[in-house]
Amino acid sequence: MTLTVREFDVARDSGVVARMFTWSDAFTWNEQDVVNNVARFPEDRPMLRLVVEDGGEVVAYGRVCEIAPNPRGAFQGEVIVLPEHHRRGIGRDLVARLEGFASEGGAKCVLFLVHERFPGSMEAAKRFGYAPRTLYYQSVIDPQVFEGDKFASNVASVVESGYEVKSLAELPQGEELDRAYYEAVHGSDVDTPFMDYFGWPEYDDYRRMVMNAAWFDRNGVVVALKDGEIVGVSTVNKGSGEFNGEMFIDYTGVVSEHRGNGLATAMKVRALEYAKAIGGTMVRTENNTENPAMRAVNTKLGFVEKPGMWMVVKEL
Repeated sequence: MTLTVREFDVARDSGVVARMFTWSDAFTWNEQDVVNNVARFPEDRPMLRLVVEDGGEVVAYGRVCEIAPNPRGAFQGEVIVLPEHHRRGIGRDLVARLEGFASEGGAKCVLFLVHERFPGSMEAAKRFGYAPRTLYYQSVIDPQVFEGDKFASNVASVVESGYEVKSLAELPQGEELDRAYYEAVHGSDVDTPFMDYFGWPEYDDYRRMVMNAAWFDRNGVVVALKDGEIVGVSTVNKGSGEFNGEMFIDYTGVVSEHRGNGLATAMKVRALEYAKAIGGTMVRTENNTENPAMRAVNTKLGFVEKPGMWMVVKEL
């Protein structure tokens, strides 16, 4: 069959790409998830999405973009080739096209996340000139068997130290709260390892990409407060399509001067209790190898580590 490369069409391709994401990610994606994922990216940032067809059937997907300006001048990409179409040069061709787009857009380097459970992907990345930088651990827990009472003393210690742990939904809503939340996430994330490859969107972009996203659940956004100021955040969400029990803690962070007080543990306990209450059956989270403190928190709470994702980088 003749291979054809064309730009991704959200109406035409979201369903098949959702199935590809599910196969690659070991986490269920539906068509609406892909539609919402596409819609959340800033329109003014360089972006290229491609699909490869074999006889009219989509067999591969590739994307590269600059989500936000970053010190490294990095563009971030992903490539998925269905396994029955491996070793046909599809991945190499897609990577070359994405690199070319990134280079024309002023990128200094390109990074991909390569799943650890696919050793062949890392081998291919190295052949294409990419070097591994760090591993993002993937950890999972069944919230239905999580016993939050075991951590009552941890939570009590946090409260006795003058902190409050609440959901974002429990606080007075409005622009002031949203900006305070944004500043807390940004402030706690600035020293996260390798953030210089990702950069940070401006408030309006972040609000549209995250806070206005279909999956953003203010009941599942847990914050730690000191004297009314948000100093820590942990967010658990259930996706944007029909809820199937799978959830994701996509961020946990504490402003530097408040670290070491047990806030991450207390917030994640609250997040897991919320996941349990709404019928969650699996919660996934990830953390960088350069962040052993968060890995220790996850282990203490009962998360079980699964194969993770390597960040690989190529200088252009």
